[in-house]
Amino acid sequence: MSSTSAEKVYSPRNRIADVASPDGGPDLETILARVKAGIEELAQEYLGEAQDELAELSVCVNLAQTSAGAEQSEAINRIFRISHDLRGVAGSFDYPLMTQIGSSLCSMIEKTDTFGPLEIAVIDLHVGAMQTIMSNRMTGDGDAKAREMISGIDAVVRKYAEKTPDR
Repeated sequence: MSSTSAEKVYSPRNRIADVASPDGGPDLETILARVKAGIEELAQEYLGEAQDELAELSVCVNLAQTSAGAEQSEAINRIFRISHDLRGVAGSFDYPLMTQIGSSLCSMIEKTDTFGPLEIAVIDLHVGAMQTIMSNRMTGDGDAKAREMISGIDAVVRKYAEKTPDR
C-alpha cells in the first residue's frame, strides 16, 4: 500500500443520540405518570372490549340453546374462544375472578362431547357470573358475595361432573 492513500475510518451513526433528549429526558415521576396513564387507558379499552365480548357470549348461549348440529357446535366453539380470550387477559387488569370462571368454563367445554340442556345451563351459569363480575367491576379476589358466587359455580361443576362421569 502506498503511503499516499488515505485511510477511511467508518464511524457508525449514534441512533440513541438521534432520539435522546439533550437535556436528559423526562424525570422518573413523569415517566411513571405516563406509564400509569397508559395502563389506565388499556384497562378502559379492556372493559369496553370485555363488555362487547360478554354480549356476544350471551348471543352464542342463546344460539346454542336453540340450535343443533353444526350450528350449535359453532356456537359452543365461539363460546370457548371468547371465554378463553377473556380469561387470558383478565388477570392483567386485576380481574382474577374472570380468569377463574373463564378457566372453569373452558375446562367444562373441553371435557364435554355433547351439549344438551344441562350442559348449556352450566355454560349459561358461567357466562352470567362473568357478566356479574364485569358489570360490578369485581377486581381482585372480590368480596364475600363474589367468593360465594365462585363457590356456587364450583359446586355446580362438581355435581355436573358426578352426573356425567363418562364425559
